[in-house]
Amino acid sequence: MKILRLESVSVDLNVLYRPLSLVKFHRFIHLNMLDSLSNFLPGYVQSVVKSPNPKKKLLVMEMVDPIAAEHTISLRVAKRKATELKMVLEPLTEKLFVAGSVRRGETRIKDIDFVCIPKFKEVANDLFGKPEYINRVVEWANRPNIKEQYRTSGGQRQQKLTYDHVPVEIYMTTPEQFGRMLAIRTGPESYTKKMAARWVQLGYHGIDGELISETDPSDKPEFPTEEEFFSWLCWTWVKPEARQ
Repeated sequence: MKILRLESVSVDLNVLYRPLSLVKFHRFIHLNMLDSLSNFLPGYVQSVVKSPNPKKKLLVMEMVDPIAAEHTISLRVAKRKATELKMVLEPLTEKLFVAGSVRRGETRIKDIDFVCIPKFKEVANDLFGKPEYINRVVEWANRPNIKEQYRTSGGQRQQKLTYDHVPVEIYMTTPEQFGRMLAIRTGPESYTKKMAARWVQLGYHGIDGELISETDPSDKPEFPTEEEFFSWLCWTWVKPEARQ
């Protein structure tokens, strides 16, 4: 991957047509202009890093596949969209975390993932007096206006939707399995496979959203937090951005 370090600037759009190797910037660029810059340079992604000069920042431009870049957004934009959608979903959940590539701090984001414990509401009893509980996230996703606006689809464990042109997946779990689900859905895929291989090594397999011992079906470990899940694996907890 080719990396160009450019001093941040107030942008003169004319310079964007020059070869990047010749571009030198001298002043500050407002952070909200970074995404506009990437639109003019679709084959590059950018991030702001600290400069040895305390009065300046460095704008890091990384060359990526231009075709792939067209289907991704910057981490800044993804965080903003995730925050907006989180405000909509939080009243429907007991706990809600952003997962996936956003949580790992990837430079370019393809989709936004959430892991949550949904709230349930009791509805009128059936003929036999048994109460029924409705998953509020699923109820929201199935409202006609929401289905039309966000193109939602899915079931009790997962809902897919499109928010402001970005694919979103909402994974739903229980308080007992929240830590494991957050770890799984944070990824990346290679790291998730390592975790799965580890719990198989320990003699467990996944059924209906939980781990069950191969020798004792009543042995179903609980992981309310991600740290507890890592501890059960006999691993040291690793920050999301360091998982490979």
